[in-house]
Amino acid sequence: MQYTICELHCHTSETSSCGHVSAKDLVPFYKENGYDLIVITDHYNADYFPDYIAGKMSWGETMEKWFLGWRTAKAAGDKCGIRVLHGCEFRFPENHNDYLVYGMTEEAFLEKPLFMLSFPEFVDYARQHGLFVAQAHPFRPGQIPADPKLLEGVEIYNSHPLHNAHNDIAKKFAEDNGLIGICGQDFHQYPAMLGCKTKFYGDVDSIPTLIAKLRAGEFEIIEPEHPAVYEE
Repeated sequence: MQYTICELHCHTSETSSCGHVSAKDLVPFYKENGYDLIVITDHYNADYFPDYIAGKMSWGETMEKWFLGWRTAKAAGDKCGIRVLHGCEFRFPENHNDYLVYGMTEEAFLEKPLFMLSFPEFVDYARQHGLFVAQAHPFRPGQIPADPKLLEGVEIYNSHPLHNAHNDIAKKFAEDNGLIGICGQDFHQYPAMLGCKTKFYGDVDSIPTLIAKLRAGEFEIIEPEHPAVYEE
């Protein structure tokens, strides 16, 4: 059987200010370490758009700047032979929760600033447009588990080396509420590399295919051999 080894949670320094590795460098590094696919999930919230909030930049100009990380990664992927798709990590006004969202098109991003919605309002939008919404690291300090009725998935394994996501609690939360459990390295810098992986059954050539396989359970999570050890 053909498999697709995928990263579902990755940040670029071009777009995410917390990222320490450029897209042009991280993509070939993933390729060298056996990945077939990366989903770029740069941060998408008010903190990343100060010029738009201050009225100094139009929404179209803001999005063109924001797309730089993904577009740079896509070009690097085309060059070295690894597929790069686009997602994002949302945050909404009511708290500091983060949500991995797959399925939004460039046109949808350009239409309006959806981060200004409340999370329940966005979920209504997501369901109307077939988006996949999963809460990232819901038990990391500073995060609040969302109402499971508003979620389709939850990140049950996050291998960021500097933040304890309490993956065991997240996994139980997913199981207790019938949510799809996903994983991600939450890549910001090289020490986070080669953590968990998503192994999809078959080829994944687009975000709609990726979403379909998540919903059908056509994947498995590969946990790292040497997970991070945290000091509480």
